[in-house]
Amino acid sequence: MQLREHLEEFCRRRDGGPYPAYRDLRGRWALDGVDLEILRVQGDPFASPSKARLWIPWSQTSLNPADGTRLGAQGCRQMGRIDVESARAVAVRDFLGRTVGAWLEKHSPRQTNGRSLARMMPHGQEILDRTAVLLHEDAVEVRLTLDLPARGRRILGRLAHELLIDFPEDLVARVFADGVRLDALERHVAACEDFAFLQSRLEDEGWIGFVADGSSLARRAGNDERPLLGEDVVLFESPISMRQTVELPHAGPTTGMALEPGVTLLCGGGFHGKSTLLRALSSAIVPHVPGDGRERVAVRPDAQSVRAEDGRAIHEMDLRPFLRDLPLGRSTGSLTTENASGSTSQAAAILEAMQAGSRFLLIDEDTSATNFMIRDPLMERLLARDREPIQPLLHQARTLFEKLGVSLVLVVGGSGEYFRVADRVLVLDTYRPIDETHRAREIARERDPLNPDDTEAGRFREAMETARSFSSGPKANGPRGSRVKALAPDRITVERVEVQLHGMESLRDIASSRFLSRIVSWRQRELSGTRSGEMRDVLALKGAVEAEWSRAGLDGFGPEPAVDVAAVRWLEVAGTFDRLRSRPAPRVDWGLEPE
Repeated sequence: MQLREHLEEFCRRRDGGPYPAYRDLRGRWALDGVDLEILRVQGDPFASPSKARLWIPWSQTSLNPADGTRLGAQGCRQMGRIDVESARAVAVRDFLGRTVGAWLEKHSPRQTNGRSLARMMPHGQEILDRTAVLLHEDAVEVRLTLDLPARGRRILGRLAHELLIDFPEDLVARVFADGVRLDALERHVAACEDFAFLQSRLEDEGWIGFVADGSSLARRAGNDERPLLGEDVVLFESPISMRQTVELPHAGPTTGMALEPGVTLLCGGGFHGKSTLLRALSSAIVPHVPGDGRERVAVRPDAQSVRAEDGRAIHEMDLRPFLRDLPLGRSTGSLTTENASGSTSQAAAILEAMQAGSRFLLIDEDTSATNFMIRDPLMERLLARDREPIQPLLHQARTLFEKLGVSLVLVVGGSGEYFRVADRVLVLDTYRPIDETHRAREIARERDPLNPDDTEAGRFREAMETARSFSSGPKANGPRGSRVKALAPDRITVERVEVQLHGMESLRDIASSRFLSRIVSWRQRELSGTRSGEMRDVLALKGAVEAEWSRAGLDGFGPEPAVDVAAVRWLEVAGTFDRLRSRPAPRVDWGLEPE
């Protein structure tokens, strides 16, 4: 370990020197009350930022040192799931990350153009298992990215001193020594622990979801996950027929709507809250921060939203449960395409989710392919079943639940045909659900029931058991393996080939897609090594991912510690590999003359 005065000397002597001299900073430096460790140094001022971490002894914080030794697991034991044992540790780390991030926004050293030199990925409404802050027996670890300052390609020594010495010491003094609001920290922990307990109760009670009365589900905008505020906000109120009470560790007795397994319809007029409720359920696989409005909404940890994704790639998927043989004798027993239609992509998404372990699917008709969801009686009179390859979800819903144990929550506002397969029907009226199951069943008696089919169940089981391989993705251009980068929560690139992940609505934080990028890069490296065979097979890859997670957690899947990533489930990992493209989009010459 090197001393503070040596780092001061570096900043003084190297002022105005060539930028590559920053490489000498790699290693650990002892500052006043904090250690700075430079993990990776950027090769150029315009390259990806450097990576660093701070080691802050518990004695330099206002926190209880027991938080580092008695919190149990550092993170999720099961990848992507915050359980009761790990909830407190994850919540403390998440809160400290938010506290540091808020301080950085105001006080980080800045380049002459105003750009912040020290950054931490912004935390959203979800409490996630992240690497931004970790807890150890002897210290709190904070991980950051640093833009080492320069003018052109020359070192700015004074600004480097501010970034590498003054800033870490100020962070400890102003944030950790007396800037942590312990009352807010406890509320954060309570929200996380209550959620983890509620999610565990779902399994004990045999429910698939729970929405507490008084929850505020509406969001400010489609791209803003913060709660909608104002006098017009309608708080959730459960139907009496579905109302249950659970005892939570911090919130105490909590009454709300308990969803039982089966096929549940969310109906109602436009703008009455159907999709809002579905979106709240789809986001409830992880806890939310206090004040979010969805703190006491939880679903089973294997819940997965499914939608149509025109143009996505599909690899070796047995789609026969939903798509019979196509015209000209083409088979759907092992379909591979780089340009799936809406119905084909939605069929693939359901089967992929089931193969990855999901037994709870959430589907909104607004984001679904119409011909995949339903074929009405008039169309059936025109097109006999043997002339239509697509077997709509309507005809498979009962088979999915009764034969395969897959529950469905469906937003359906345009057709009452789904009354024939529903176990319960909720009508949203001004954002409040009303149980109209009895009335819907009376209406459905006018039509023949759609019963589960053993033959169809057999096709589903064959599709689930069929061995298949993931795409190897685009070929790497160099010996270091594929270049993988997260662009947004729902977009990554592999060798500059964009992979759209918007079909997985559980991805709402770029830190999650950064972790997916890390896993993809790890797998691409392994493909060129001795494990290339198992890295293609779905089941073998799952075993390898779970083994690496058990070995190293969030710091696995890479040669250096992960900075600013958040855990995901195997469902998201598998879904990412399912959507990999093998080649970039071709360059098109439109033959246009320049003006």
